[in-house]
Amino acid sequence: MRAGRRFEITTHRAEAYVADSRKPEVQFGSDIETDLSRRDFTVNAMALSLPDLVLVDPFNGITDLARGGCAPRSNPRCRSRTILCVCSGPPVHRRIRTKARR
Repeated sequence: MRAGRRFEITTHRAEAYVADSRKPEVQFGSDIETDLSRRDFTVNAMALSLPDLVLVDPFNGITDLARGGCAPRSNPRCRSRTILCVCSGPPVHRRIRTKARR
């Protein structure tokens, strides 16, 4: 915690999938872009390089963040299908609210 803000810091990771499993084998890595490529959505695939405070954004998540939405990465193993609906924008949000009232 610094100046009232919480920061999470982790090591770079990489993962590999065994053919008959949905659970990846995770290994520590040294490449930020490989680590970010594991993320499900573009807004989750951004990092801040320290100490220079340089945004690392290989999948253009800042654009999605600026427009108030999110987009899935092109990851065929993405397991967050429910979240995709929430991140699809105002038309889907209206449908979800309408269905929730039923």
